[in-house]
Amino acid sequence: MDALLQSAIVHQRAGRWAEAEQTYRQILQAQPRHATGWFEYANLLAATGRVAEAASAYRNAIASRPDFAEAYCNLGNATQLLGDLESAKTAFEHAVQLRPNFPEAWNNLGNIAQDQGDAAGAISKHHKAIELRPDFVQAWYSSGGAYRSLGRLDEALEAYDRALALQPAFEKAQVNRAGVLRDMGRQQDAIDALHRAMEIHSRPETLSNLIYALPMHPAYDAATIWPLLKRWNTEFAEPLAGEIQAHTNDRTPDRRLRVGYVSPDFNFHPVGRFTLPLLENHDRAQFEVFCYSDSKLHDNVTDRLRASADLWCDATKLSDAQLAQKIREDRIDILVDQAAHLAGNRLFTFARNPAPVQVTWLSYPGSTGLRTIDYRFSDPYLDPPGDQRFYSEQTIELPDCYWCYDPPSEKPIEVVDLPAASARFITFGSLNNFAKISEDAIDLWARVMQQTLSSRLMLLGPKGTSQLRFEHRMASHGIGRERIDWLDRMPRPQYMETYRRIDIVLDTFPYNGHTTTFDAIWMGVPVMTLAGKTAVSRGGLSVLSNLRLHDWIARGADEFVRQAVKMAGDLPRLIQLRRTLRPLIEGSALMDKPRFARGVEAAYRKIWRGWCENG
Repeated sequence: MDALLQSAIVHQRAGRWAEAEQTYRQILQAQPRHATGWFEYANLLAATGRVAEAASAYRNAIASRPDFAEAYCNLGNATQLLGDLESAKTAFEHAVQLRPNFPEAWNNLGNIAQDQGDAAGAISKHHKAIELRPDFVQAWYSSGGAYRSLGRLDEALEAYDRALALQPAFEKAQVNRAGVLRDMGRQQDAIDALHRAMEIHSRPETLSNLIYALPMHPAYDAATIWPLLKRWNTEFAEPLAGEIQAHTNDRTPDRRLRVGYVSPDFNFHPVGRFTLPLLENHDRAQFEVFCYSDSKLHDNVTDRLRASADLWCDATKLSDAQLAQKIREDRIDILVDQAAHLAGNRLFTFARNPAPVQVTWLSYPGSTGLRTIDYRFSDPYLDPPGDQRFYSEQTIELPDCYWCYDPPSEKPIEVVDLPAASARFITFGSLNNFAKISEDAIDLWARVMQQTLSSRLMLLGPKGTSQLRFEHRMASHGIGRERIDWLDRMPRPQYMETYRRIDIVLDTFPYNGHTTTFDAIWMGVPVMTLAGKTAVSRGGLSVLSNLRLHDWIARGADEFVRQAVKMAGDLPRLIQLRRTLRPLIEGSALMDKPRFARGVEAAYRKIWRGWCENG
C-alpha cells in the first residue's frame, strides 16, 4: 500500500490529476480508514478547486486519526475558502492544541482574526508564528496587513520589508507595501514599488493599483495614464473576447429597461452612499433595478439599497465568469460598473460583455480602458478639454454633477458658529485620506499659513513617520509643529462634529476630496479647491460650480494661495457662509435626488436607443 501511496503522490506532483485520483481511490477502497490516503487525496481535491470535497476528505482523515494536526490545519484552509470562518477557526484551534509549535496554524488563526475584524488579535497570532519560525515569509506578510488595518503604518512597512528581504520576488508583498506607502503620502515611492512588482509578475491587480496610484501624484496626467489603461485591456481583457456572446435583448427603444449595478461597496462607503439617491428615486415603471453585490459588510446603507432593488444578488461566491453568466440569464440591458480599477472590481466580468450596453460610474471619474465598457458618466466640469482621447469609453455628461449627496442618516449634527469668531485665529483643515496629500499640496498650504498669522491646520494622518515627514516639510517653510493639530481616525459622528472646529477646508490635490467636500459644505465649512488637469482633480470644481461659489475655485497655485488668504481675512463672509452653506446645498441640484435620478435615466434611455438603432 505504501508503494501505491507513493505512486499517487508522484502522479499528483507531476500534475497527472486523473491518475493520482484513481490511485487514491484504489487505496481508500482497500483501506477506508487510511488517514494519510485521505489527507493526500484531500490535498489533490483542494489543488484542483474541489474545495467542498476536499473538506469532506480532510474530515475523513481526522476521523481515521484524531491527532492529525496537519489535516485540521488544511481543513481550516478549506472551510475558510468556503466562507465558514467559525469552522475554520475551530479547525485551526484544534491544530495548535495538538501541536502548539505549528507556525502555519498560528498564522492561519491570525488570518481568521483579521477576517473577523480583530486586527490586534491577528497580530499576536502572526507574531507567535514568527516566534516559532523567524523566516516565515507568509507570517510577516500577513502581519503587515493587520498592522495596516490598524493604521500602524510604520510597523506595516517594516513587516512587508521583512517579507521581501526573505523573498525578494514576493509580488503581493511588494503591492501591499506600495499600498502602505500610498497611505503614508509617499506617492512616488508607492509608484516605484508597483513598477517593481510589475517587473516580478504582470498581474491585473498590480496594474490596477498602479493605474489608481498615478492620479494622486502631480507629475501624472491622463496622457501618461492612458498607456497603462490600454495595456490592461490588451493583456487581461482582450484574451476573454472569445467568451463574448451575441446579445438577443428586445430592441424596443422605450420599453422598461433592466439596469444592473455591480459593486463591492454596497454599504456605508462613499460608493454605496452616492448610489442611494439614484436607486431610491428610480422610476420603477421605466427601470427594473438589479444589484450584484460583492460587499462583505452589511449595514443600514446595505438595507436601504437592497430595499430599492427589484433583485439583489450576493455575488461574493461567484467567479467573474459565473457572474457574467448570471447577468446574461437576468437579461440585463444596461450594466453599470461601480469599481473601475479599485479593489474588488469585476472588470473581468465586464470584459466578457454580458450586457449589450455597459457603463462605468461613481468609483472615481476616470477611465477603465476596457473596450467592452461603452460609456463613462461625467458632468459639465470634471473633464479637462481634450481629455476624451484618453478615455476608452464615450463620455456622457450628467446634467449637473457626477454625484448626488445624501447626508448621513444618523441624527443631523447642527452647524455651530464660526470658530474664528471667538478664537481670533483661522483654523484650516483637511479630513481627507492622508494618501491624497501630495508634497505640492503641503507646500501650498504652508504658503497660505505663512500669510495668515497664528492660523492652525487640523488634519487626519497616521502616527509615526508620516506625521514627522509632514511636519518637517512644513517646518522648511517656517510653519512650526505647534500650529498643526493631528487627529486620529474616528467614528463618523465624531468626524462630522470635527468640522465644527474648522473655518476653511483646504482641498487636496491633485486628487481632490469628493465625499469630504460635500460633508464640509453640509457642516457650513467652505472649501478652497485647486482645479487640476485630470478628472479626479476637478471634483471640487464640479461641486463648487454647482453652488456658484466660483471665488473658492483656483485655477493655479498662486491663485489658490491668494484666494485662501483673502477668504481667511474676511470674517464677515465666513460667518455668513457658516449660516447659509447648508441651506444652499439643500436647495441645489447637488441634493435634488429626483432631478439627479431623471438625469441618469435620461442618459440610460439615450444610450439604450443608440444600441437599438446601431447595435
